[in-house]
Amino acid sequence: MTTHDGRELLLCSQPTRVVAYDPQTGAAKLLDDAGFDVAVGGAGRVYSTGFCAGSADFHPAGNPAGILTSAGDADGYVSVLTTEGSYVDAIRFGGPGTDSADAIAVDPAGNAYVLATTAQGIQQHALVLSLDSLGATRWSST
Repeated sequence: MTTHDGRELLLCSQPTRVVAYDPQTGAAKLLDDAGFDVAVGGAGRVYSTGFCAGSADFHPAGNPAGILTSAGDADGYVSVLTTEGSYVDAIRFGGPGTDSADAIAVDPAGNAYVLATTAQGIQQHALVLSLDSLGATRWSST
């Protein structure tokens, strides 16, 4: 993923947190963008969740279809890659506040179930979102 400030981030999961390593500076960074969960689903697809602020490019070749721009402080995202790392899809959700896609599970049919949070000011809400294998919203519940 290329972040709004042009940096490439490599995400590594640790037991209690996610660390983003910036190969340009050699430093760990969790300021504007973060990844939280990864799941492997049917058809060899790898799903990841997190949040991004500003614009983030999820397409390795820089295709404009893979550029997501947040509507507020930060928006949640779900990205889908093949097991070889080829871009399949990326979606974002959110409003004017801070939103995040915190966890994901995928069933054998490729339907994804995302646990997310949305916030405006001091009000924070949890929601569950289901996406079909093409990335379209099946349902959501708050």
